[in-house]
Amino acid sequence: MRSIRDILLLSLTALVGVAWTLPVNAVPAFAHQYDKKCSYCHTAWPQLNQKGRQFKQQGYKLDSDEEVQLGDYLQDWENVPLSGLLIARPYDKEQREDTKMRAVHEAELIVAGAFNKFSGWMEIEAEDETGFEPEVGNLVLSYHHNDWFNLQFLYAPFLWSDPYGLYGDHFRLTRGHVGFIDQSFEGADGRLRDSRQQVGAYGRIMDKLFWNIGWNGDANDAEGEDASSVHGRLAFDITDDIMIGGFIMDGECRACTPDRDFMRWGVDGQVDYKNFRLQAVYIGTEGDDAAAIAEEDNNVYSVQAFYTFAKETGRPTFVPLIRYDSFEKSDGTDDSDALTFNLGYYITQNVKVHAEYFHQLDAFTGEKETDRFTLQLFLAF
Repeated sequence: MRSIRDILLLSLTALVGVAWTLPVNAVPAFAHQYDKKCSYCHTAWPQLNQKGRQFKQQGYKLDSDEEVQLGDYLQDWENVPLSGLLIARPYDKEQREDTKMRAVHEAELIVAGAFNKFSGWMEIEAEDETGFEPEVGNLVLSYHHNDWFNLQFLYAPFLWSDPYGLYGDHFRLTRGHVGFIDQSFEGADGRLRDSRQQVGAYGRIMDKLFWNIGWNGDANDAEGEDASSVHGRLAFDITDDIMIGGFIMDGECRACTPDRDFMRWGVDGQVDYKNFRLQAVYIGTEGDDAAAIAEEDNNVYSVQAFYTFAKETGRPTFVPLIRYDSFEKSDGTDDSDALTFNLGYYITQNVKVHAEYFHQLDAFTGEKETDRFTLQLFLAF
């Protein structure tokens, strides 16, 4: 384990040394070959615009891209698809807790790229909460047949293939997780942002209708033992700037004692107007309680809005954001609500700093409301 940690730290040190001298192109490295700036695919990194959604869905390729031979791709060091992410959190203060000075909070290495009709994504990450012990993050292997049909094998969060920016934790603009993907509800399954073994397929029909289906293991079960849940997702682009969608997930936690049935369903939408983006999700949940005797029904919703101030070149500068999260548990008899205010500033297209204030309006029974203020710096290269 120590040798893996040493490799991770040495690689990140080397990458940081060269990051400041390289042109600011898209991140991760598989996009460098197109010589595109981050704003080509992002409204405000890591949120995707229409071109970015298309690039992701096509397996990190543009329409004009010719097939890349695997052997040729790996012979040139400049084309090795290696990227990194460093996150500093120099000030983090939560109410009734000691102030934390996390000069370095997280480091990630990302290997991701396209090889003919295949693409892959692999993460190795280390965080201060775990003593910077390296851990394997998301793992994705995809086969891209055409725009209509793509096949995926994943150990990643639910709806990884979705490109719209609220279901995926990898599209997060804030320190805090979007509320609805950070809840385990009645506990019959994990959080929607937890990794799980999946075999899935997705595509886009007539440039308008995005679809995704999958067969899933239990949350955080690296072996996918007795996988029993399935999901489906549809998202329709009314225009290039307006989307409505929904999903359903149904399954059984067979690792629980006793077995527990659960179901999640949701409706969502996204609206872009010039540099303004509004996103909203409403989730309904059903699931057996801990004894698998009674069923609990809970609801949760999140609404997020942000505005991207940008220069004439397209580079974002300031990005103010506000989000409201509402949760239920205990069969809807207990609830909690929270507000998040975030102000981000992009020093360059792939270097940003933000200040965030989290305010809990109401806490679950037995818990106390809390506030949290955080300063955070991101460097992606």
